[in-house]
Amino acid sequence: MKPSRIIDWLRANVRSNYQNLNERPGDKWGNASGPGILHGRAWLHLLDNQAGRRGITIHPSWHLWSRFCHAYLRFDHHDADLSVSVAVPPVAFWLDIEGVLPRKFKQYGWGRVTGVSLFDWNLRLEVWADDSCWNSKDRWWQSRTWRLDIVDTIFGRCTHSDRDLDETEVTISMPEGHYPATVRRFESTWKRPRWPWPWHRAVRSEVKPTEMAIPVPGKGENSWDCGEDARYGSTSPADTVAKAIGNFVEGIWHDRLRRAGPAWVPKEKHPMNPPVPPGGHPVEQCCDASR
Repeated sequence: MKPSRIIDWLRANVRSNYQNLNERPGDKWGNASGPGILHGRAWLHLLDNQAGRRGITIHPSWHLWSRFCHAYLRFDHHDADLSVSVAVPPVAFWLDIEGVLPRKFKQYGWGRVTGVSLFDWNLRLEVWADDSCWNSKDRWWQSRTWRLDIVDTIFGRCTHSDRDLDETEVTISMPEGHYPATVRRFESTWKRPRWPWPWHRAVRSEVKPTEMAIPVPGKGENSWDCGEDARYGSTSPADTVAKAIGNFVEGIWHDRLRRAGPAWVPKEKHPMNPPVPPGGHPVEQCCDASR
C-alpha cells in the first residue's frame, strides 16, 4: 500500500484529542497552565467515521501526584466497555476502552467490577460485583463487596461523649432588631476501646435563639422554598462565646447576601415555639442547624 493511501486512511479513520488537567492557582476552569504530562487525559478514536460501524475509543488518564491506592478491572462500567486502573502513590493511571463489547451486553445492570482499593485506612475488595445497584436483602457474601476499616479493627470503633462546660445568655444584634439567645459550650471527646488516650478532643459551642429564630431568605430553587426561612440554631467548633456567635452570624449573612443581597429585610417572625392551632399540631419549623 502506498504511503499516501495510508496517510489518507489514517486521516479518515483516526482522530485524537487531549486535555490538560494540571490547574494552577488562578487558572480559570478548563484553562490549566501546568505541565499536562503530570495530570491530563486523552482520547484516540478509531473507525468512528465509517457508516454503519461502531468505532473504538481508547481513553487514557493519568495523575502523577496522586494519593490513591487501588487496582481495578471493570466491564461495561458507565460509559466504557473495559476499564483498567492502577494507582500507587504518587502515580495513578486509568485506561478506558469503548466499542469492543457486543451491543447486546450494553445494558443497565450488566457491568461488573473486580479490584481492591485502599483509601483513608479503608480496604475495599470487590469480586465481579455489580456497583450499579444495591439490595438490602443480600447476605454479606452475595454483594461480592467487602470493606475493612483497618483502624476500627485494630483499635475498636470510636465512641463519642459530650461534657457541658458552661451556658451564657447573649443578645445577637441584626439590622432589624435584637435576638436573645444562649451559647452552650461543651467538650466533645472521641475514644477507642483499645487506645489508652482520647482519639480526638474538641471544644464546641451551640448557639440557640430563645424567643425568635433569625430570618434568612429562602433558597428559591423550588416552589416550596421561595418564601422566608430562618435559622433556629447552630453548632460549630468554637472554644469561646465570641467565636460561636461569629460563626452563627457569618452563616446568616452568607445566606442573606447570596440569596437576596444587602438590602433584604425580613417580613415575618419565626417563633422558636410556634403556637398550636386548636385541635391541630404545631406548625412545622424549617430548621437548618447544620451551619
